[in-house]
Amino acid sequence: MRDLAEIFERFETDAGVVGIAFGAKETEGAFDPDTDAIAFIVDTKLPLLGAARRLEDGRRRIPNKVELGNRTIASDVVSWIEPRGTKVIKQSSGGPFHAGGQISNLSATGTYGCLVRKQGDQFVQAVTNRHVAIGANNVVFFPNASSPDMIEAFTVEDVDLIADEQFIPFQDEPNTYVDVDAAIVTIPQPDLAKFSVGIPTIGVPTAFHRPAHGSLADYKQSLVGRQVVSWSWNSGRREGQISHVLYTTRRGTGGPLVTYSFLVEGKDGTVPGLARDSGKAWTCTGPGGEVEVVGLHQGEITKGPTLSRFAVATEFWSLSELMQLSPYTG
Repeated sequence: MRDLAEIFERFETDAGVVGIAFGAKETEGAFDPDTDAIAFIVDTKLPLLGAARRLEDGRRRIPNKVELGNRTIASDVVSWIEPRGTKVIKQSSGGPFHAGGQISNLSATGTYGCLVRKQGDQFVQAVTNRHVAIGANNVVFFPNASSPDMIEAFTVEDVDLIADEQFIPFQDEPNTYVDVDAAIVTIPQPDLAKFSVGIPTIGVPTAFHRPAHGSLADYKQSLVGRQVVSWSWNSGRREGQISHVLYTTRRGTGGPLVTYSFLVEGKDGTVPGLARDSGKAWTCTGPGGEVEVVGLHQGEITKGPTLSRFAVATEFWSLSELMQLSPYTG
């Protein structure tokens, strides 16, 4: 029986595969959440070289079906580059201390997604990516160090790579890690009143969306096809849908195999995120109409300046369990 990591390793070198994921089948540019497929993510889809098992550039052909666990599942070759031409819509609004606002270290800038409380801690924290807040005891700034309204704060906890079974209970692939990339930053108590818990154009998150963790099939069923929305000071409102789960790839040349919780495809050909969106919250609508945080945005599948149709995100419920977080609503 093969797992996602093993499938990726079989094809990463001679088939030009960037990563693989489990999710919806793409037909004529649209994903069908009711049809399972193993997505082989590539730069560009190429035609076959005659009747050979190679593509026109000599790369190995992806088979029509692959074994995953005890199932045989259809393969789907998917380009991360939007084939219809990627539109960019940037319409920022709101002040610097809204959820979705700017947060910076001394050399780089990102976004904080929402406000939370950590169990046993009297202070309120902002959630962002570790690569923005760097690490515990690192100084960060809202919105940045040069702003006349600057607020200085400190990272109190961060998570980088952890064994997959610690984050995703049903997943235990050898030598594979979940790239969690999360950190919490304590907001100084005297400055808390300056911060708004509401995310512009979205509302106040009151819960974290809880996916089904019984199996890979359950996990996919509870997430893929879900409509999601984000907002950041940098790119404004972005809408999309969760297209795949457990995106598996290699971190750097010769680095470890890593898994990301899920992929978000931008809606109607728009990109789901831009540079400096790192750390924004992906939200969905709960059963009672409430705003639920479903994911922590990390970045996009991309190379160089080319914009991507997919963002990678950390599933927020598992993150909250790991870091013992609850929503802060004011």
